[in-house]
Amino acid sequence: MGLFHKIKDKLEHSSASTAAAPAATTGQPPSTRQIYHSRFNHGPNLGSLFVLEKWISDDCFPENSPDMSELDAAKAAFKAQGVAASELWKNHYTNFIGDNDFKWLRDQGVNAVRVPIGYWVVDNGNFTSGTPFDEVKALYAQAGAWDHFKNLISMASQYGIGVLCDLHGLPGGANGDKHSGTSSGKAEFWGSKKYQGLTLDILSFIANDLKGYDNLVGIQIINEAPYESHLSKQQSFYLEALAAIRSKNADIPVYISDGWNLEAWVKWVQDEDNKLGPGESTGFVIDTHTYRCFSDSDHGKRAQDLIAEIQHSSPFNGHNWDARNVDVIVGEYSCVIDGSSWEKQGSACKDDNHPVRRDLVRQYGQCQDQTFGQFARAGNYFWTYKFKWNGGEWDFREMIDRGGLIRYSTIINDVVNDRNRLDQEFSNRCNQRLSDHSNYWESQAKGKKFEHARYQKGFVMGWNDALQFYQYNCSKIGRMNAWKRARLGQHIQEDGNSEFTWEWTQGFEKGVEEFANFVN
Repeated sequence: MGLFHKIKDKLEHSSASTAAAPAATTGQPPSTRQIYHSRFNHGPNLGSLFVLEKWISDDCFPENSPDMSELDAAKAAFKAQGVAASELWKNHYTNFIGDNDFKWLRDQGVNAVRVPIGYWVVDNGNFTSGTPFDEVKALYAQAGAWDHFKNLISMASQYGIGVLCDLHGLPGGANGDKHSGTSSGKAEFWGSKKYQGLTLDILSFIANDLKGYDNLVGIQIINEAPYESHLSKQQSFYLEALAAIRSKNADIPVYISDGWNLEAWVKWVQDEDNKLGPGESTGFVIDTHTYRCFSDSDHGKRAQDLIAEIQHSSPFNGHNWDARNVDVIVGEYSCVIDGSSWEKQGSACKDDNHPVRRDLVRQYGQCQDQTFGQFARAGNYFWTYKFKWNGGEWDFREMIDRGGLIRYSTIINDVVNDRNRLDQEFSNRCNQRLSDHSNYWESQAKGKKFEHARYQKGFVMGWNDALQFYQYNCSKIGRMNAWKRARLGQHIQEDGNSEFTWEWTQGFEKGVEEFANFVN
């Protein structure tokens, strides 16, 4: 079968969803791997490490060059130095982040990083044939780009930090921005079956090559897909990508872009999950990006207005959907507010060191973290970790030092080590919530025979799972949809299906909630 027919066969394959392996194992507490997959993961992006962006770090760019893409930089270096230019890239990969960085990140409460990569990095450039990066393939091979990425995953593991592998740059570009790798300004990926087929091969390779890393949080198959009013083309590719990944790695969460249309993708993922059997899920996680510094409407608002909007009409609770039934992350956000907004605060706030501005930035960043942690429970990732120079309100390290972001505790509350108190709290809370639940529903439908024992079993399971997560560096269940579906499937296997399985679900959610209330 020729290459074209292989690609055509892949893209015309059945559009049915492929179920992931259950997020939780029947009758077992969560494993370390499962905790990495399903906890609330939070930290920075490692921008400009494997997808170079000159405004963040110019290590590999020609001196005094205009803004350019990574391909422009690689071609210029390759033309000037040949394969020897790979030393620039090798030094960049080696020096960008190391043990001291991961120790610092761990000490700030970070438990995951999102790492953008380009397709040209994967397998040291072996997927560049027939693409614009083909002519500089030797540079990535000699620099050992993929080897450096895998070393990073291993290093992060030593500090209890997960890694989200984000395929940021696709062949042809999923969008026209330079962070897709080229300066073409075109998003050719969506119209090219050749590029889509190549990407399926890349994703299959990644899923297989990285499946041994327990701290791999997930694989993101695309970054910032363009907005589309008709989603069928993107939906079809996402299902093909899911199948390609599942053929090599059954349990890894698969992250997709919301294409600036979160509500539509929430509905789609819910529908795809609901097509599967009891306890099954696709393992999809939706990535949404939230910046309040680019739109004209935001430019007209003061910092206090933006803070109030995040608190009261966030991109999550402003939509008509239930966050408990789909898993969402904020894959990118920052503390940046546009200059026009600062002008409305008064001329002094144009100075980013002015105390009023610093205090508002602190409020803004903390408010985002609190809101995102509540509604995007699978995680959030700040853009970006660090700059070669002071990155100000884009700079994670700077914002942590200024108090603009939450430092999450990794110190276990002693109360969980007091077995007597723990058991007593569990018993009191379980009995009280079961009583509240039973009394409420029996008052709503007098004479109806409910199955309140399911609520109690759900509460017990939710409390115990939350405890097991917490005992691993204060983790908490974040990918709640996939985890809850897996546990519900196990409950149905043990106790049978019923019109009252919703009672188990309510009990599970309440058990998780009550444990969090107890330790916090």
